[in-house]
Amino acid sequence: MPIREIRAKKVFALIGIYLLIAYALFRSWVNLGTWLAKTDESRASDVIVCLSDIERIKKAANLYHNGLAPQIILTAEKEKKGLTDLGVPEERITLAPGPLTTYQEVLAVAPILREKGYRSALVVTDPYHLQRVRWTFRHVFKNQPINMIFVASDMPWKGEGWWRYKEEKLRVYSEVSKLAWYWLAHGLLRMPDDPPWSIELKHRYEAWLKTWVNG
Repeated sequence: MPIREIRAKKVFALIGIYLLIAYALFRSWVNLGTWLAKTDESRASDVIVCLSDIERIKKAANLYHNGLAPQIILTAEKEKKGLTDLGVPEERITLAPGPLTTYQEVLAVAPILREKGYRSALVVTDPYHLQRVRWTFRHVFKNQPINMIFVASDMPWKGEGWWRYKEEKLRVYSEVSKLAWYWLAHGLLRMPDDPPWSIELKHRYEAWLKTWVNG
């Protein structure tokens, strides 16, 4: 076989490989909105962990009233009113106040789950937030016998075609970058908490990202 023909075949093979890689990357980018929002099927557990926000609180109350867990842990709140207003008895609610970030919310919840001896938990958050919450809980509770089920709130979320909508676009870019930061800071570098400088950096980044997306 002539050398020129061999070289041409190699070039075409390389082009084919690059095109396949480009297609795989493109498909991954297109599917980010649905990947972030991958939720588990709700099932009976020892406790509901609600990462504080109005839609999440509504979902946690709904799961409680449907008999899926007898207790709720609510993060970042100083009072139980959000849940009691939805009919959850005060004695069924445990507060985990204080955290400023998702990682800190999980750190605040961890000792409660361990002290109470819970073996399973329904973790409630918004759709776009699920992958980072899933990673964080699995990282903090690594090698511990607690079964985590991650459930999305009923917050509207346009996962398909997310790049067409400013709110979804902002959320996707924000979550993917935060997930990468968690993997680097807490996974690779093993930082035990979110230091104040990283929280300040996060706020500045979110402000810049919002300006960029809306611009």
